[in-house]
Amino acid sequence: MNRAPISLCLLLLAATTAQASPYPAAAVGIWTGQYDCAQGSTALELDVSLADPTHLQALFYFHALPENPYVPDGCFLMQGSFDDAAQALTLSPTQWLLQPFGYVWVALNGTLGADGVLAGNITGPGCSDFSLRRGGPAAQMPVACKSPATLDVS
Repeated sequence: MNRAPISLCLLLLAATTAQASPYPAAAVGIWTGQYDCAQGSTALELDVSLADPTHLQALFYFHALPENPYVPDGCFLMQGSFDDAAQALTLSPTQWLLQPFGYVWVALNGTLGADGVLAGNITGPGCSDFSLRRGGPAAQMPVACKSPATLDVS
């Protein structure tokens, strides 16, 4: 009995299935780093998860960095997508959970590089870019930002 054609078919099926996944594991998880906006360099923790088979959801939590200690804590929910072919993440804000006075929410457009860095542009007043690496959380998050019930953005 010749098993080579069956093995080859299973291998091709597995490769095709892996490529068909709209949100690879590379986009999901906790990312930490910083971004730059009008308030200066700001710490960012981005918790990305699957909302359903076709959409991502995320928690955008920002707080002070040692070099910019006057940034208040804040967080909001986001939703968006990940383009597997381009390794591109797009997230738009949906709901404030903790909004500091005078702060507005922002959108993210970034690319996951071969070096594991998720980097790109922040869309918002006085904003420029962000850079994140998998890992974290790095800071003590306020209760308003970590309630499991708040992560439903569907």
